[in-house]
Amino acid sequence: MLRVNQLNGFGVIERRVPSTIERLGHVNSTANNITYTFGGQSLGEAAADRYIIVAVAFRDDGLSADATAVSVAGVAATEFGNVSFANSSESCYTGFWIVALPSGTTGDIVITGNTTMTEVAATWYRVTGLASATPTDTSTDTAGTGVNVMDMNLDVQAGGIVLAIATSDVEGIACTWTGIVDEDDDVGLGNMRATAASRKQTAAGAAQAIQVTMGTGNLRACSSAAHWAAINGF
Repeated sequence: MLRVNQLNGFGVIERRVPSTIERLGHVNSTANNITYTFGGQSLGEAAADRYIIVAVAFRDDGLSADATAVSVAGVAATEFGNVSFANSSESCYTGFWIVALPSGTTGDIVITGNTTMTEVAATWYRVTGLASATPTDTSTDTAGTGVNVMDMNLDVQAGGIVLAIATSDVEGIACTWTGIVDEDDDVGLGNMRATAASRKQTAAGAAQAIQVTMGTGNLRACSSAAHWAAINGF
């Protein structure tokens, strides 16, 4: 959607394009795989400026949890805001993958790890009105034995969007977020718990603190947050 904002000194109309964000779905698996295919997922309404952002969390029984590729409807996505953490013989991963996808309303979401993973969770979003596919800021945190709080800090802009994802190896306990809206919680996903959150940044640009509390008894936990700017703000 476009709206007239003002006339500049040359009489040219400046138009401001607000960003939009829509949570489309959430999937998970406890199968031991390198590649996970989630077929026929909703991609929302097609649009010339549509991006799909997939927030991914992995757990690995080894020390090398990582994602090497994500595709949406057969189109390769680009990774941002990723972090891996290993402790006590196991590891975790969180990160975001974004792809421009102007056409189509459904498609497969395919997530590939660097080795056989034990659990995976993903939430994906339809976004429009972004200034760029590249986030203006990202922040990550990890937590080892006995630490249950992770903190992230972003420089945000009016009209942009903020996403966050976190995972830990403590199952069965709901997490809590501050500074962002909790949307998906997998509290009993094998030996992993994963959670995703988002918000539309409506205030003027400022520092945004985001915190996630994952419960007690963690041996390893990862979290990622990212901000994407809108075209010309609101």
